[in-house]
Amino acid sequence: MQICICKFRDEDVSGTKIQATPIRKKRILSRPTIEFINFHPEAIEFVDRKVKSPSKVDKYTHIGRTNELRFKMVKSDSRLIKTLLHAYGFTQASVNNPVFNLLWTGAHLKSHILRNLKPWQRANHFPRSYELTRKDKLSDNIARAKRNFGTPFDFMPKSFVTPRDLSKLSMEIEENSQNLCTYIVKPINSCQGKGIHFVNKADEVSLEKKLLVSHYVANPLLVNGHKFDLRVYVAVTSFYPLICYVYSEGLARFASEQYSSTAENGKEFVHLTNYSLNKNSTTFVKNETFFEEDFGHKWTLGALLRHLQKRGVDSKLLMIRIEDLVTKTLLSVQSTISAKCRTVLAINTNFELFGFDILVDSKLKPWLLEVNLSPSLTCDAPLDSLVKTRLICDLFNLACIPFYDRKPRNGQNETPKIRMASPSLLPVKKSPIAKNLVNGRPLDCRAVKHIRKLRFEDARRGGFIRVFPRVGSFHLYKELMSHSGVEKWDERLYESVFGEKSFDEEGVFAQKFHEQLMKVEKFPSTNLLDNDVSQAISTWLDGAEEYLQKVTREGETYMAKLPLVRESARLRTKSCSDFYEARAAAKLVEPVVENFAATYQKEIDDSIMPLNDLTNSGHALLDFANLIENRSIDANLCSTSTATTVSC
Repeated sequence: MQICICKFRDEDVSGTKIQATPIRKKRILSRPTIEFINFHPEAIEFVDRKVKSPSKVDKYTHIGRTNELRFKMVKSDSRLIKTLLHAYGFTQASVNNPVFNLLWTGAHLKSHILRNLKPWQRANHFPRSYELTRKDKLSDNIARAKRNFGTPFDFMPKSFVTPRDLSKLSMEIEENSQNLCTYIVKPINSCQGKGIHFVNKADEVSLEKKLLVSHYVANPLLVNGHKFDLRVYVAVTSFYPLICYVYSEGLARFASEQYSSTAENGKEFVHLTNYSLNKNSTTFVKNETFFEEDFGHKWTLGALLRHLQKRGVDSKLLMIRIEDLVTKTLLSVQSTISAKCRTVLAINTNFELFGFDILVDSKLKPWLLEVNLSPSLTCDAPLDSLVKTRLICDLFNLACIPFYDRKPRNGQNETPKIRMASPSLLPVKKSPIAKNLVNGRPLDCRAVKHIRKLRFEDARRGGFIRVFPRVGSFHLYKELMSHSGVEKWDERLYESVFGEKSFDEEGVFAQKFHEQLMKVEKFPSTNLLDNDVSQAISTWLDGAEEYLQKVTREGETYMAKLPLVRESARLRTKSCSDFYEARAAAKLVEPVVENFAATYQKEIDDSIMPLNDLTNSGHALLDFANLIENRSIDANLCSTSTATTVSC
């Protein structure tokens, strides 16, 4: 088989093409231009209802309208996602519509949905990603990896899942009775700090539902006397082989009151850093301007790293340790998730954005707190709008959403086709993988597709930094990887892209590398690492410079908040429009139902009486319920003052 090496040319942000030119030894064969959608934050400014100029109105929306692009949202109502897609002229399809380019959902997807994805479609979740995002599953996976591989996975506080591990928790507390230890309790499926509380005894833990009980990290690194945690955005475009990226810009979220280890555990504004909690504090300071990235109780990641660097902290090495934590966390679930991916997914159809919450202690050791399935995309501060808009644009570019042709040919309705002949985006043909391995062939059709996928993404990664695979990564982490299959895609992809054979067959150097990364007290800075270790990660350290850059530049203007989308840009299919109309009608009915129910509360409370004994008001209540069920409520019942227009 002849191996093709592709060069890429990425056009400006208003363009839509990336040129893929195969280069062979003796001749150059032309290949069609692969057309992907290039997303840019600038497009959002042109979808504002205040924009009237025809040239500005159609500058980006013509892309989606001309190509009949569609998106679908399931269990999500993110205004940022909708605004960006409407800015590019996408039409919103109903939940049951199978024709869409992009599926964005806030929940896990069913296997039959994933199995039916076409090569030109994209969905924002992988199967079984709850192995990362459910707190109990994450704890179990990291604990299992720690039992198998030891200290390289010592980056998550010791945890117990109750009521399953209640006896272990009781023994733990009894053994540490001399040193009173505080435990933080979280519901396994909660978010935004809901249900979090602290305990010191096992009998204080509720047994009514599943909870995660973890050691509380009592020595956090402080900035201006306040505790903080980091929201690090991680994109995964493949689990087998593993391809993952860390976004160069994130957020640092501060507790709104100064930290004290002697403060009562109930002081949530001292101990908890969740933005959704602290914004309700009377002492919370909101960031109001782009150019002060280190102001208030929410900073950018870069502003925090620059602040720590002024204090003498090796910020680049800190980020290498965080990247190491991210890679190991993903490797701990790779075999479980990839097993499902192989049965339901085609190459390229799925991508996922995770929100890693990381706490740094006073010794500069990063601790993994949790991984969020759908990190918040709410933009209620200027820095939120700036960081998250760029994040989503770069994420969609990384997902390589292609144009495709839906127009019927010869009067027949055919399956939509991608406007190109690139094998990297066409359905995967079954190949005798085992036979290829026996015959000694290093690559087959699928392996070539993995290489092309990686190179396309590298040309479009924007602010994302690829942390796996990269120079030296496979050799340093191969001993920590579970056996995901006989294909050895990770190894083959690495050797094909970087051309490196293993230089550490027995894993001696890798063991030293992980040991020095985990021993933060002994190796707090790069110059204290062994020369061979620092040399091995020299290119990683160079890439870490991106984390320290400022988000904004003096003299430039930025969008302070998301615009109000003009009506002509909020395109929907008929079934989707019907859904929004029904939802709007339901919102109008709600106050009427509440008033009616309040009037006849006694009949509701006494509803166990026989039907024949209901009073006239009770019969009226039944009639009203039937009207609601049949959606035949007279519009005159609804006050005109409550009438609103539901917008995206």
